[in-house]
Amino acid sequence: MFKYLKIKIDMVNRMFLVAVSLFSILGQQVIADDLIVVPHADYILCIDGRGSKTSLQVVTTQGAVIPLQGPAGIVQEIYTEGSNVASLGWDLVQKRLEKLLNQVKFPPGNNPLQNKSSVAVVAGFAGIGLPEIRQKFIDLFQQWGLNPDKIVVTTDINLAKELLSQKDGAVLIAGLGSVAFVKHQGHCLRFGGLGWYLGDEGSGFSVGKKAIAAAIAEDKGFGMKTALTPILKEMFQKQELYRLIPLLQDGTISSEQVAAIAPIVFECAYSKKDPVAHLIVKLAAQELASLIRQGIEMIQKELKPLPANWPIYLIGGQFKGPYAQAWTQELWSFLPQRGKMVPHNLAKSNTTTVVVQQKLAARRNKRGW
Repeated sequence: MFKYLKIKIDMVNRMFLVAVSLFSILGQQVIADDLIVVPHADYILCIDGRGSKTSLQVVTTQGAVIPLQGPAGIVQEIYTEGSNVASLGWDLVQKRLEKLLNQVKFPPGNNPLQNKSSVAVVAGFAGIGLPEIRQKFIDLFQQWGLNPDKIVVTTDINLAKELLSQKDGAVLIAGLGSVAFVKHQGHCLRFGGLGWYLGDEGSGFSVGKKAIAAAIAEDKGFGMKTALTPILKEMFQKQELYRLIPLLQDGTISSEQVAAIAPIVFECAYSKKDPVAHLIVKLAAQELASLIRQGIEMIQKELKPLPANWPIYLIGGQFKGPYAQAWTQELWSFLPQRGKMVPHNLAKSNTTTVVVQQKLAARRNKRGW
């Protein structure tokens, strides 16, 4: 039964990925380089606003990260809770950002904030696709004292895409949802990113959803025994897991709660050697690798050898945790020409800082600094 189930799931996933790829062809477009222009300023606040965490670093025009004064000493980065306005609402996000900005304190003897005209901000946030929502963030930074021409606010996805502004390669984002960008000779295609209902293959939500389905299948007598079942029963306080179905359908159990199951699945797969859990994470790796593979094939028009050191930037919670390296290796095994690809795991990094540092370096190179 296990082998038959795997074959059926593989067939469904392949069919779905083909459909997603065809959708991406229809929506392909040429993406111009340098969509985000870093303001000229002595100090730049780099804010990375994600669903579960918002981080801030300060860099100089040379791209160096300036230490900040944290509650327990000197730190390189400060944090607050998540800032996805689409799921949290503006009022809560505003309070969290004000809290974050109030934490921007420098060691004694170094206070750039005395003259905010020399300070800029570049920020990427989840859930701010609408212009009127983005304007709320801009207004907040203006109220904090920054000049309008020193403020750059964009979506977290657009910001991540900027990692490819100076080079070919790919960006693979897998957290609550998933999306990939593949760039070749100035052309950039987006794959996935259709949301939990239509896509988000390989994401934390997708992994959590498959885990619930597998546990319900065992509970009802038509699925394999898995270590996930007793864990999920305890987690949701349900002895009959099929009772979760209406709660999932009406939104009582949120997509964030489903995605929070993913780390448990990884632990069961790699630590407890649970075959069902391992199949789920293996399929997730295969789904994400397929986004990259389809992107390479379609953007090149015909399959050609990749140049050496072709970068793939990995972003999101799926690439964090004690089993991230093992899972990334599994993902890599499904990639074509993987010997020429170089992974850059930014899951623990402030993506905005990385983008700003790249663009500042490019600016210095143009000027011959």
